[in-house]
Amino acid sequence: MIVIPAIDIKDRKCVRLFKGMEDRVTVYHENPLDAAFYFQEQGATELHIVDLNGAFGSGENLEIIKKIASSIDMKIQVGGGIRSLEKAEKLCSWGIERIIIGTKAIKEPDFVKDLVDHIGKQRVCVAVDYRGETVLIKGWKEASSWNIFEYARLLEEKNAGWILFTHSEADGTLDGISQQQLEITKKMVEKTKIPIIAAGGIAGIEDLENLERIGCAAAVTGKAIYENKLNLREIFTRFK
Repeated sequence: MIVIPAIDIKDRKCVRLFKGMEDRVTVYHENPLDAAFYFQEQGATELHIVDLNGAFGSGENLEIIKKIASSIDMKIQVGGGIRSLEKAEKLCSWGIERIIIGTKAIKEPDFVKDLVDHIGKQRVCVAVDYRGETVLIKGWKEASSWNIFEYARLLEEKNAGWILFTHSEADGTLDGISQQQLEITKKMVEKTKIPIIAAGGIAGIEDLENLERIGCAAAVTGKAIYENKLNLREIFTRFK
């Protein structure tokens, strides 16, 4: 299982949100590139970037993302406000490894298939953000009509390459992964052929070990890194 450090960008700064709430923000780096260089130095091989302005419809941070992509030697996955083939293709032209889409995939499931056809299955990751067993949309502000497991079956039909599976109630809390969250994640791993990238609530190495044990392909962690709850050299050596 790969551990992927997260860089969330808001107003050109590297931040973390509490449970995805736009007004509960903590700034960790004035320049997101500093975080990217640090993760690379510590041994990370992949990087997770979310353009929060793009996700919330309050602008974009594309130039910063482009600069990070051209400055580091890591695979990068990017999400946040990607709602067109043109934007996805632009990111891919910068060397971005995976494109993450969310609400657009719920509203227009065929967009997933279109992306796969244009940029390839392995570059298409769909964000499945959930509360209970319900898929959330619009920055976790609204519940969709989709059950997470039924939605995963639809994504299989559309040939999605990856699922980013995020527990909204745990994200940014450092509460650790509860037994219930672990059981839901395990069920998702078992019910779909699509590789699962787990996120939300990771507070220590035990959480990562549990996610690896149930078969997750990768795990995204942010706040646990920024709050020094994880030894980066240890986790990037331990999880590959």
